[in-house]
Amino acid sequence: MRLSDNKFSGKIPAGIGLLPNLQFLDISMNMLSGPIPYQLGDLFKLLSLNISHNFLNGTIPDQIGILFALQGLLDLSYKSLSGEIPTQLGKLTNLISLNLSHNYLPGSIPNSLSDMQSLSSINLLYNRLEGTLPEANIFDSAQIEDFSNNKGLCGKIQGLQSCNTLITAPGGKIKKHKLVIIIVASLGSALLGSLMLVGIFSFLYKRRARNYSKEEEFTSNREGPFSVIGSLADMLRNDKEAMELDWTKRVEIVQGVAQALSYLHHDCVPLILHGDISSKNVLMCSNLEAHVSDLGTTRFLKLNGSNRKTFIGTYGYSAPELAYTMAVTEKCDVYSFGVLKLEVLMGKHPGDVISKIQTLAVGSINVKDILDPRLPPPKAKQSVDKLVLVLKLAVSCLPSNPQSRPTMQSLSELLEAKITRG
Repeated sequence: MRLSDNKFSGKIPAGIGLLPNLQFLDISMNMLSGPIPYQLGDLFKLLSLNISHNFLNGTIPDQIGILFALQGLLDLSYKSLSGEIPTQLGKLTNLISLNLSHNYLPGSIPNSLSDMQSLSSINLLYNRLEGTLPEANIFDSAQIEDFSNNKGLCGKIQGLQSCNTLITAPGGKIKKHKLVIIIVASLGSALLGSLMLVGIFSFLYKRRARNYSKEEEFTSNREGPFSVIGSLADMLRNDKEAMELDWTKRVEIVQGVAQALSYLHHDCVPLILHGDISSKNVLMCSNLEAHVSDLGTTRFLKLNGSNRKTFIGTYGYSAPELAYTMAVTEKCDVYSFGVLKLEVLMGKHPGDVISKIQTLAVGSINVKDILDPRLPPPKAKQSVDKLVLVLKLAVSCLPSNPQSRPTMQSLSELLEAKITRG
């Protein structure tokens, strides 16, 4: 069963376990949400399982570890999975490739994984793993790239920190590297205000990916490719300037903001919340590239969940849970990003449209009914498909339950895969 790279949403049905003769299952690159059903463990003839690049959350079911026939691929990457890696996975002794990257998996890597004698490829990067790497088999030949961007792993792999040299704090907790935050003073510009971070995180992300120019080239005048010409809010309010933001540019704006927020939430240690995502805080350069700015409300995210603050964000963009709990998580930024995406499509703040969309099934929404009427409707099917994707991703960000929202990492990856590479 190969259903990858579609637009399927909703949960993986428990009835999937009623296909005992299934040997290959690939439902990757979709918009599936909810937990991984434990009934997958009933597919005892399964040779390959790929459910990566979705919005799935929860833990990895122990029952995955009884799929003894698995011998090709087990790919559970690019989700929002939490909970420790099940020791039962070590029983998959015929498995060749294991990918659990880009999740929130905490704790240590089970020593049982060293029992996977056939494993020739493992990818655990971008998680919250810590402690000593197991020894033997795959862990003797793995590379540092397979384990980077975790909480604090150590071991004998070249490039990985030795377990004997880790600096520990009281209580035995491993200290993390501190993120160096660069504050840029914008002098003489009412637009930028006093002190703020001007697109630094967007630049850092893009420089890593595409060798972008130095931060000093980002200025507040109108000269040069990285000069500020106004905020996204200003451009959308101005009919003439809004026409410059055609559908291609608007999709690129959504991608740029997604990349910047994904960097803050997933690539920084400790994780960083923006706290005030809105069109006023997205600066546009003269090349019409978008950069997240005004991080005056940012805060480091405590992994124990005890993040509270008084209301600081912008009304109309702030997540509904802030009104009664004041509990701040990265999912607050995700909600604001969903509002921003609708605004980019509509050319104005969505207002009451948000509550209407929340009550409708995604498939019942006609994207052409909400597009900015100042622009000619997109004609090419590829352009329409991209705008439909942006709309669906916007809706996925707006549930009142924060846990039902996707991560910025998964949103950014889906946009990259289906728009840039697709």
